[in-house]
Amino acid sequence: MRVAISFAIISAHVFHPQLFSKGDRFQELLEAAALECHESVRLVVELMKSPHNTQNRDDLILARRKEKKISEQISNELVKTFITGLEREDIEALARGLFRIPRPPRSSPNASSWPAVIWTG
Repeated sequence: MRVAISFAIISAHVFHPQLFSKGDRFQELLEAAALECHESVRLVVELMKSPHNTQNRDDLILARRKEKKISEQISNELVKTFITGLEREDIEALARGLFRIPRPPRSSPNASSWPAVIWTG
C-alpha cells in the first residue's frame, strides 16, 4: 500500500504549481522529499529481494538520512516563514507522510532483522 502511495505521489506530481508561488521553498523541499522517498522505496524492494546485500542496506540508510534532513529543513522553514501557500499543518503532514512511506511491510520475513538505524535515520 505504501509503495503504491509513494509512486502515486511522485508520478502524479501532487505538488501542483498553483499551490505554491514560483520558486517556493516548500515546493522544492516537498519535491526533494518525494524523490528521496521514491529512492527509499526502491531500495526497500531491492533489500526485500536480496536481504544480505549490504550495499543496498547502506544505500537505504543514506537515503533515509537524506529524507530526515529534508524533513528537518521543512520544519525549520515553517518556523521562519510567516505566510505559506498551504496550511502549516498540511505541509507538516505531507512531510511526515513522505518520511513514513518507505518502511518494509510488517509481514516481510526479513523486516525484523533489518537494523533500526535504517528507520530512525
